[in-house]
Amino acid sequence: MIYVNDMSAVVKNKLLLYADDSAILVYGKRKDIIESALGTELETVSEWLICNKLPSTLVKQNLSYLGPNRGLAKQN
Repeated sequence: MIYVNDMSAVVKNKLLLYADDSAILVYGKRKDIIESALGTELETVSEWLICNKLPSTLVKQNLSYLGPNRGLAKQN
């Protein structure tokens, strides 16, 4: 069995862990800032996975924006 509970030591934003899944929640008011923060987090987690000899399932990655449609639509 592989334990990833210490992944939270390298993630600066909210990290949700459940069984073999994880989710990083990044909050912000602008898409570009959210995307930049998330990109940094993914790089950090990728390095952590390599250092701990754990596989990364890139196929399962998903990005969702939650917020008022007006605010998100203006930033496209």
